Amino acid sequence: MLSYLIPAYIDELGNCTKTKDTTGEHIINKTVKSVLKSICVEKMVDLRIAKRRAEKTLGQSNLIPIFLGSNDVYIPVKVRKPIVIRDGGYGYVNFVMIEKIMDKHIILKDRSSLDYIESKRCLLKRYKMAKALVENLSKRLGDVQYTDEKLKIPATREDILFLISEIGRLKMSIERIV
Repeated sequence: MLSYLIPAYIDELGNCTKTKDTTGEHIINKTVKSVLKSICVEKMVDLRIAKRRAEKTLGQSNLIPIFLGSNDVYIPVKVRKPIVIRDGGYGYVNFVMIEKIMDKHIILKDRSSLDYIESKRCLLKRYKMAKALVENLSKRLGDVQYTDEKLKIPATREDILFLISEIGRLKMSIERIV
């Protein structure tokens, strides 16, 4: 599980992304935005739709958490001052990996910490937003998480009939709109 993805300046590489998961820290030679898009592609989630859904749920549009599943809710955190205008100053911390928010650093569940450079009040506000997103969207979307084990189980006739009925419902809904 990904703990965070934050921008970092690396000698000889420049603007990169530092990520941390259960195996440790990794450096990716891409921007945070590109890495986030890659995560969404891997999870089969449209980032624009995820952002719009969060905006609608929270009633706010700037610097809001991104809900990709109940175990993947990323909170924007300002971790550096950009040197160049196009460089990002914000990274994303996984809501479920946060143990405690201190004055200038976040304590993660693996007992490591991450420094940030904004007010604690703003960060706590985004933390509460993420909590609201999890409570609201997990229930509403059913939050289906696909793991390798689940994908290897063959579909039953019941599964296929369920999908056919759902496709029929969607088709009827679309026909009513058009």
